[in-house]
Amino acid sequence: MEDLVPVFKSHYSLGRSILTLNKPKEFFDEESSDSVFDICDDCEIKELFLVEDNMAGFLEAYTNAESLKIKLIFGLRLTFCLDHSNKSEEGRANSYKNIIFAKNAAGYKQLIKIYTFAAQEGFYYEPRIDFKALKSFWTKDLLLAVPFYDSFLYNNKYTASQCVPDFSFTEPVFFLEDNDTLLDKDMQERVADFCADKYKIIHTKSIYYKNKKDFSAYLTFRAISARTTVEKPNLDGMCSDEFSIESWCKKTGAKIKQKEPKTVEKKPEETTGNNKIDPKRLSNGIVEFNIPDEVIKEAEERGKKLGVLRGSILKGKGNTTGYVGQIMFQKIFGGTDTDEESNVKKFRFDVSFNNEGWEIKTKNTTMDYVSLDFDASISCNTKQQKFDKVVFFRVNLESRKGWYGGYATYDQWMENRFFAKKGQIDPTNGMEEWCDCHKMKYGSMLALPNPQLEIITNG
Repeated sequence: MEDLVPVFKSHYSLGRSILTLNKPKEFFDEESSDSVFDICDDCEIKELFLVEDNMAGFLEAYTNAESLKIKLIFGLRLTFCLDHSNKSEEGRANSYKNIIFAKNAAGYKQLIKIYTFAAQEGFYYEPRIDFKALKSFWTKDLLLAVPFYDSFLYNNKYTASQCVPDFSFTEPVFFLEDNDTLLDKDMQERVADFCADKYKIIHTKSIYYKNKKDFSAYLTFRAISARTTVEKPNLDGMCSDEFSIESWCKKTGAKIKQKEPKTVEKKPEETTGNNKIDPKRLSNGIVEFNIPDEVIKEAEERGKKLGVLRGSILKGKGNTTGYVGQIMFQKIFGGTDTDEESNVKKFRFDVSFNNEGWEIKTKNTTMDYVSLDFDASISCNTKQQKFDKVVFFRVNLESRKGWYGGYATYDQWMENRFFAKKGQIDPTNGMEEWCDCHKMKYGSMLALPNPQLEIITNG
């Protein structure tokens, strides 16, 4: 049979996959999540086709692929519409998906520009773009692919959509799949008829989980993300358990390497204080650290003295959170607090570091992890500050843990930020915006061509 290309998606495409991008495990561990790189290791896959709905996971995927000597072929799956400026239900109804692959480093830079445009200029419930805008970004370093599901062919055939693509500037490839869903055979004929003697067809298989037995976990995850139920998920393709690497192996004859289970000796629990910072730079670039008790105490005292600032969303209740981020930046990376330097600088930026003014933005969270798809944000309630650089933290004051999510120069922030309106529902997490604000994804920020901040402490 023809080559069948496995096309992976990770948890960075929110609600679409239960696979992570973690490095492969040395031993079999039934309790932990399966990783795309676990599967590549187990099946000896040396070319990884990874298609995501955003750019957040690229850095982790690239870093791990490089270390494992795996060729990463990264594609961005975007919503296309007739006119990105038409932010109406009619425009939304006639939308569909395409995939843009980066052929090389130059192509990756174009993907960043394309996604930024779609997230800023075309955003309506989700990032969107039209072909007129895409043409302005298009170079020979990119490849356009038409997915089997959610394409213009699929939507035109099975919905009331009238989707009209423009392929005048490039030659797309078309994906063809067979996952034993009700409409697969019919769609295969539609794709073959449309592409006859015109476009190249590639046989692919979408991979969202490792084994067929993982389908129930995947279905539960999809239902939770879509706010439906397992009994009535109302999701396309949920009648099939074929979106697994196990199914791909069965079709291609590939073998899955079985790892030995890890033997763990149970050790008595140790009691430790909350006084060691212990910063660790994770594979995705985020720095995780502990928050010492004395930092919380100092932040609380300074927060009370500061009082309520004009434009404060939380009316002064967020002062402790802000000071925790400000103190932890200095402990982990260095710098001098402007409280100690001069009151003149205080309201322009928070910390002087490397002869520049750094503004420290910190969010409180109840979660115990941070993803590259999380947002860094600055409220529109206050006048835009003229800092040299802005850095973003998240802290969980209950668990005493924190995360550094990246930094941007003033120009980088102004160029790459996107607007979110008060009351708008964030499609990545379902949360309502508290106020008008500008945002940028941690993944996009960490992907900026900036020097990495050096960690100067481990205590």
